Amino acid sequence: SAYRAKSAALCHRPPPQGTCMRVMSSPFLEKRDSSELASCPQSAGSCDCPAPCAVRGGLLSCFEGVGFAIPAGIAIVALACPGVAVALDSMSEFHSSGVSPDTPVGWVAILGACLLYGSFGILIKAPSVKKLGAGPNILQIYINIGVSITFLAWCTLLLQPSDFQHLSWWGFLGGFFWPLLTIFATVGICSLGYSIACTVWAGVTISVSFTWGSVVFGQPLRWLPGSILGLVVLFLGIVVSAANSDAQRSFQVCNDNGNVVTGALAAPKLRGFVSMMIGALLNGSLNSPYHFFASSTVGLATSSPELAYLLSFVLGIFACTVALVGFAQATRKPLHCSRLLIPGALTGFYWACGYICALYATKYLGNNVGYPLCQTDIIVSSLWGILYYKEITASLAIWTFSMSVVLILGGATMLANWAVV
Repeated sequence: SAYRAKSAALCHRPPPQGTCMRVMSSPFLEKRDSSELASCPQSAGSCDCPAPCAVRGGLLSCFEGVGFAIPAGIAIVALACPGVAVALDSMSEFHSSGVSPDTPVGWVAILGACLLYGSFGILIKAPSVKKLGAGPNILQIYINIGVSITFLAWCTLLLQPSDFQHLSWWGFLGGFFWPLLTIFATVGICSLGYSIACTVWAGVTISVSFTWGSVVFGQPLRWLPGSILGLVVLFLGIVVSAANSDAQRSFQVCNDNGNVVTGALAAPKLRGFVSMMIGALLNGSLNSPYHFFASSTVGLATSSPELAYLLSFVLGIFACTVALVGFAQATRKPLHCSRLLIPGALTGFYWACGYICALYATKYLGNNVGYPLCQTDIIVSSLWGILYYKEITASLAIWTFSMSVVLILGGATMLANWAVV
């Protein structure tokens, strides 16, 4: 066709010195400078650079190396899981205003929370996102956008118009600190790997949340020795997960040229582990502002305190986003809007839908069962890390990691059975 002939003529035209233009069948064209071409196996002046070396621009470049199927599949799950929970909750035979483990609403919500919590960070490690080298604070700006839009959409759908007038500083506080703890989590995921980082995150989060409920809020325990045993098993699982890095560090293979190269996952860095611990401590405290909101006069005046809390939560996210943008501008950091908007907003959308599922799980199963079981999303995240990212490949490392997952799940089950009445 005439279009193909023109494209071929453009592609074979000699490019300006030090640049290359790759012509694709989409309107998103990208110029690359000589520094990017230096890593290309082809000659610097050629337009025949193979696809793996191309840095494609535009909004759709975020799917390079990942494809459309995986993000689209997670998006469908993100819409379906809270949708099913809401639909079941609207049925008179299943609806309950309090804890009701006999209905399927809470269990369906736990399944949705596990699937989404275990998958929401997939695009963070997409090749096109990692290639930019943007810091987690830049990516968090776009995650905040996705979370805010999702929360407002669900609140508009589920809340009464009068609920939008009941705002609280407690929700603002939770919304302001949530992006910060997510930045810590992102640093941990990039440094430790998806599987190990999420295991540490789940164990510490459950332990801190348990401490808030039993010590700070004075919630009674069903059986103190069993609850302490559950905490010990959780911490043991965290230790085993950290020790898993030693098993992976010793794994080495030889490439085709006979040179020794390290395994798929390098030893976790100290910065990543400390960052993940700080983020998990904050995450375990994330529901504390909600506790104060739900017991306040503002929260009691709403039709659904769980969802009405999200309105103030969004205001806190907005304030934190303004601060992050201002910091980026002050430090002259590029925002990469065209390339980070879609992966960031989708990541926020995935997490927000998972959080809504967690709210329904907590409502129907209580804090002692619903929240700990939501943290079993590490099963999903570990499957992504092992099967898709190939972060853990050594046999000993896989067995060690599996043991840590069993310990953390066992500790969560103990807390669910013997924690708050």
